[in-house]
Amino acid sequence: MNETSGFKGISPTTLADLLGRGQVMDIGIRPLWPSVPRVAGPAFTVRCPPGDNLMLHAAIHRAEPGSVIVVESGDVDYALAL
Repeated sequence: MNETSGFKGISPTTLADLLGRGQVMDIGIRPLWPSVPRVAGPAFTVRCPPGDNLMLHAAIHRAEPGSVIVVESGDVDYALAL
């Protein structure tokens, strides 16, 4: 077992919530390469208050196939999805 194998079953957002902001990558950091795949489709917009992602879960179940879920989160101190 190496030092990372124990984390395979834990989502990155759960780890980010538990570790705190000092231990995860700053959200202002962007990819180093310009060829990141793009997605397109009808927007399904969602607004989530700070610390609450219930509406994101509702959107995942209600958005039509091919839709792009666009989320406004209340702040950056909490992970939005697990």
